[in-house]
Amino acid sequence: MSTQYTIPQRMLDAAICAYSVKAGDSFEPLPLYLDPLGLDGPAVPFNGGKHDIDAGFVGKTQSDQDGQRWVILSFRGTLGSWQWGNLESFLAFLDDWLQDDDSRQVPMVIKGEHIGNVEQGFLRALQCVWPLIQAQLDEVDWSSFAGIQITGHSKGAAMTFLAAAMVRRYYPQAASIHVHAYAAPLAGDADFASWYGKETLSATTTRYQRVNDIVPFLPPSEIWNLFHHLPWTFHPEGIAIEASLKLLSLQLYGGYVEVGSLHGLVTANPKNSTMIHGAEEFLQHAIQHAIYLGNGSEIASAHSAIDSYWPALFPKE
Repeated sequence: MSTQYTIPQRMLDAAICAYSVKAGDSFEPLPLYLDPLGLDGPAVPFNGGKHDIDAGFVGKTQSDQDGQRWVILSFRGTLGSWQWGNLESFLAFLDDWLQDDDSRQVPMVIKGEHIGNVEQGFLRALQCVWPLIQAQLDEVDWSSFAGIQITGHSKGAAMTFLAAAMVRRYYPQAASIHVHAYAAPLAGDADFASWYGKETLSATTTRYQRVNDIVPFLPPSEIWNLFHHLPWTFHPEGIAIEASLKLLSLQLYGGYVEVGSLHGLVTANPKNSTMIHGAEEFLQHAIQHAIYLGNGSEIASAHSAIDSYWPALFPKE
């Protein structure tokens, strides 16, 4: 991989590149995001599920400054828009969001082992593309690689946790499994989090969360449930946001638990961002304050991979 950037920066680039995977395995990411990955040959895109809403790519890097090569597995996040006048595009957009909202917990079983309960929509997404991923990983000579870097943004970030569990069980010869989850929704319950930790995956999993991004608080956490901490506000915009969230709370199941460690990107201006290990309480208070003030546009923009997370990790002087 390129020595010019840090691994978190390169893995965010990889997560952004995954948004360039289109139906029919078309894959044309911008060089701005692709080149820093330092891929050794072309990446192999995959997509599946209804209307091909579940997608990503597998790539292999050249040797980095330490002489290490990595396999990269990157998942695409939720589709952000559709092509006007294109019914297939609109249905894909709709199905993707409906899949995200399928927050019922279902058992995740790998090779006959129940490892905990996970979000049904994210598990279904992974199951749709896992055979395609497996076909690529089966061809890897793991002795030639330091391990695998798994990355994704938004929905893709939630899928990274489940994919790491699959890789752990199916590819024990992978020396190291690193997970980079940007703006990740929660994906599993306490049993899953416990299994994840016992398998040493939490030690190499990092969640990156921008201030005022509401998605990492969903579905509701068992430890700190946003819907139980909505602020009392007299701001008209705040009242509207709070009412919308109360309606959303009726549709989402709770009882989820975070995995890995959190790196909070805590500065309001992403172009002058500060990253703090931890920062859970700061981010909790920040989202409450944003709701109280009715900063709907700020909450929405904070989730963007390109306009929020990327400038936060690539700050300008």
